[in-house]
Amino acid sequence: MKTFDQYVRDIEARDSRSLMEYLRVRLSGGPTEPPVNLTQDEEPEGFVEAAYSYSRDLAFKGRLKAAIKDLLAGWRPSEEDAAYGARLIHLCGALQCEEATPLLRSLAKWPEVGELAFEGDNLRDLALRALLAYPGEEDPRDFWKNLLEDPGFVETAFIALARRDAVDAARHALPVYLDCMLDQGREPEVELELASFVLEDLGERRLAELAPALRKLDLGKRQRVLDMLDRFQINFESLRDLNARLRESPALREYIQPAGMPGTRPLKWPTGDGSSG
Repeated sequence: MKTFDQYVRDIEARDSRSLMEYLRVRLSGGPTEPPVNLTQDEEPEGFVEAAYSYSRDLAFKGRLKAAIKDLLAGWRPSEEDAAYGARLIHLCGALQCEEATPLLRSLAKWPEVGELAFEGDNLRDLALRALLAYPGEEDPRDFWKNLLEDPGFVETAFIALARRDAVDAARHALPVYLDCMLDQGREPEVELELASFVLEDLGERRLAELAPALRKLDLGKRQRVLDMLDRFQINFESLRDLNARLRESPALREYIQPAGMPGTRPLKWPTGDGSSG
């Protein structure tokens, strides 16, 4: 039985035409070397991704990415070929096939792609997530902002915008994201993404930039977000700055209690009957 290294050397030796045929067969579920171990839930594209990471042959890596892009360009969305298309899309992101950027954006706009799914993943969302792997040569901001209006893809669009300009995303994309996701009852996902956004993308020192976004939410949603922030154990000075920004609104001032102060509760807002929460 061949070793992993030998299998990699075999695929490295293929020319462009042979490599495309190998990928077409393997990603379609056909028999190729090394065999796919279905008993361990192995995916056909797993070896391709591993071989790319393991190889030090830059020419091979270039041929591999070009072959994946060309195969995706020739793919036509259909239920029968959904698995094949999903695997190609995944590899575009995993291998950062920059030349496939325009193609992935086009696929993300095709209605037929949005109607297909593979193993629970919508193919349009897969294409969008593949685009997150690299910015491409063009500024994709308008592309992602347009997707904020689609409830099915608001999460992916927000992540993309947050990575490109955290402050701008806090002011414009965050309220749309929070409003939509909380309407869908996806609070656990919101808390995880908000923690990543605040602690990694925006930074605690710029926490006050969240104030404009929070003002755009209704009081109930705003309180839920403030409770999340309180659980992140953000330093007191940053929370105080955020509270100060929120107190700039006279209509809200009387309802705010400073978060993090000894003997007080986190920020609280009135409930629908006029009583405080």
